[in-house]
Parts: sequence; structure tokens; C-alpha cells
Amino acid sequence: MIWFVLVALLVPVTLAVVIGLTVFAITRTGRARQPGWQPAPPLHGSYAGPAGRGVWNAQVLGGGLIGAMGGTLNARFGTFHLDEGTLAFVPDGADAPDWTVPCPQLAVRFRGAMAPAALTLTGPMGEVRCDVSVEHINRVTRNSLKSLREGRHARAFADALVANGARWS
Repeated sequence: MIWFVLVALLVPVTLAVVIGLTVFAITRTGRARQPGWQPAPPLHGSYAGPAGRGVWNAQVLGGGLIGAMGGTLNARFGTFHLDEGTLAFVPDGADAPDWTVPCPQLAVRFRGAMAPAALTLTGPMGEVRCDVSVEHINRVTRNSLKSLREGRHARAFADALVANGARWS
């Protein structure tokens, strides 16, 4: 009888510990966290404008109905690189940027944290609807709390673009 009670108590506790450790390991490993905007240090105590660089994780939404709803099936993932007033999109696994645009040629529209795409960038590369984050961007499922944080990251990214010469649209 005592063995039955011990097993009945230990199995659920052991299972809960294993599940908890697995979730912790999954959430803490393999996440590509980017630095976001890193301003350059001032030269001899003077400020010379928005000099610096930044890297953000990016999800560029595809077209069609799936892209319009914010679906990831036809989205492209990669990183945005902002350096000396130029924005580049480097897809995952690529050695070179897919496109590079000077910020003064960009128009930025912040659509909101919970929109299917938080930002719309318009320029020589066309219209790009995207989500931007310093955190890993989920590729299969959505997370509402994370989407709110990503909205703040997207707004900071848009502000950095405007500080580098892009304009609000």
C-alpha cells in the first residue's frame, strides 16, 4: 500500500519537473537575440548626429491572403542591419543582403503592435510589411505578450530609421 502512495505522488512530481526543465531549456537556448540600436560614442564630447549601428531580427511578410493575415508560411526571416544611414535586409542563411537602401529613400509607417505587420517600409525595394524584434521571432505560432514587446522593438527600430534620415508616412 505504501509503494502505491509513493508512486502515485512521485510520478506526477517527476513528470512536472521534467516538463518544467524541458520548457526552460527550450526557451533559453538557441534564441537569436540582437542588440538593436547601438549609438556610436561621442567624439571628444560632441554629438555628431545619429551615428551608430543596429541589428534587429526581421520577419518580412509575403503577399496574398496568408501574408495579409500575418501568416508565416510565405514570410522571409532574417535580420535588418542599420549602419551609417543605410538599411539592409539579410535573409537567414544568406551571405549578402537581399537589398540595401539609404534611409533618406525610406518611408516608415508604424501600424501598431498587434497588427499583422507592425511596420511598413516603402522605398526602392518596394513596400515591405514586416515585424522587427531584438528577440527571436516565432515562426510557427503567435504569442500575444511577445507581440506587445515586439511592437515596442519595432517602434524603436522605426525611430532609429527616422533618426537616420527616413521619413514617417
